[in-house]
Amino acid sequence: MKQTLLSELNEADAIGVDLGKISENNNAIIKQTLAIYFEVLKQHSNSVHLRAVFLGLPQFTQYVNLEIVWDLISVMREYFKVELNESQTDHNATHSISNILAGLLCAFQILEIGAGTSFNVDEKDFVSALYAVIQRLFEKPLPRNVERKDFIALLKSIDIVFHKRK
Repeated sequence: MKQTLLSELNEADAIGVDLGKISENNNAIIKQTLAIYFEVLKQHSNSVHLRAVFLGLPQFTQYVNLEIVWDLISVMREYFKVELNESQTDHNATHSISNILAGLLCAFQILEIGAGTSFNVDEKDFVSALYAVIQRLFEKPLPRNVERKDFIALLKSIDIVFHKRK
C-alpha cells in the first residue's frame, strides 16, 4: 500500500505541479496588483478607475504587512479630506461622491478584516466622512447620475460601522 501511494505521488509530481513556484507567482501577482492600485490611488485621484481600485483593495490587504496597510489608511484619510472639500464647492460632484462612497466602503472593510484590530486605528475621520456624504446625498435633490451601486456602498458602509461593530 505504501509503495502504491509513493508511486502515485511521484506520478503527480511528474505532472509538474510545483507548489513553491505557484506561491512565488501568486506573490508576484499580488505585489504588481497592489503597485497598480497604489499608483492610481496616490496619483490619479480623478481617474475613472478609482472606484475599481477601492473595491479591489480590501481583497489584498490581508496579504501585505501592516505598515503598508497603515500607509494605505493614511492616504485614504487625506483623499477623503481633499475630495470632501472639493465636492462641497462643486455642484456636479456625483462622480466624486461615488468614489468617496467606494473609498469609505474600502476603508471600513480593511478595518473590519483585521487592520483595525491589529493596531488602534482612529475611525473618526472615516465616520465623519460618511456623515458628510450622507448629508450631501440627502440635503438637496439627487442628481440623475447617482446610481444604485452608490446606495449599495452607502448601505454596506453603514452596516459595517453601526451594525457589525456593535
